[in-house]
Amino acid sequence: NIDLAGRIKDSLVQAFDAVIVRPGADFVRKEVVSSDLQVDVGAEVRLNDEAAYRNVEVAGKLQTRLYATGTVTIRSGATFVGSIIGRHLIVEEGATVRADFDISEEGLQKAKQRYAELRENPPLAFAAERIVVPVSSEPEPPA
Repeated sequence: NIDLAGRIKDSLVQAFDAVIVRPGADFVRKEVVSSDLQVDVGAEVRLNDEAAYRNVEVAGKLQTRLYATGTVTIRSGATFVGSIIGRHLIVEEGATVRADFDISEEGLQKAKQRYAELRENPPLAFAAERIVVPVSSEPEPPA
């Protein structure tokens, strides 16, 4: 796993498993490649174009059109806005979800196809989309 809590500039970062996006992360989307995505508590991530991952875990806030070939988990206290296409979805009590869903075998096939397409030929917009995750001024809740 790779933890992103600072700035990545002019580099290609490839995680074998997950990229964990934390408050303070600052990167160009095409320069960070991973199979899985985790959005940490306090992180607010908006992906303007669609996104495709194997597994996604949201503990902060995520807004996108999401294709997932594995499991999408929205943790208690997290927020997801957009759409989710895939096979498995877990929403914990206390999570906020405002989304369209296609959680089915057909959704899984769409997710697999889009995952492969985006890995093979990422859209040009990925090259210019800078993701900046502000550092929250609110203290994190005690563990």
